[in-house]
Amino acid sequence: MAERKSLKYLIDYHKKTQSNILSNGTLAHYKTTEKYLMDFLSSVKKADDVYIEEIDYQFITEFEHYLRSFEPKDHQRPMSHNVVMKHMTRLRKMLNMATKLEWIPGNAFNRYAISYTKVDRGHLTELELQTIISKK
Repeated sequence: MAERKSLKYLIDYHKKTQSNILSNGTLAHYKTTEKYLMDFLSSVKKADDVYIEEIDYQFITEFEHYLRSFEPKDHQRPMSHNVVMKHMTRLRKMLNMATKLEWIPGNAFNRYAISYTKVDRGHLTELELQTIISKK
């Protein structure tokens, strides 16, 4: 049997192999997802790592619940539905990579639906535009 790979190993491998492909902004988003995953492992699973074959549907739904109930300390609002879904999408992409590399036989995300809520952002008002223009 091949060597078992952990979630931290997968994250590091993804970072190493995708750093020349993904933009700096996208890599920063993956870093944020990694931070939430490590916090989730520590606070909910009481572990510092997990083997990727142990990431099942229950793990996925518990991580989603963790994100939805996360109380931010550095900004005012909790994560919106779409922000939670973006973190879930990034985890799914890393697990898809592990499946393609044959590190795991299948991805538990195959039974998990990712959905986004359409958001109408509207347009900036004249006052909002002037505020941006006058910002130092």
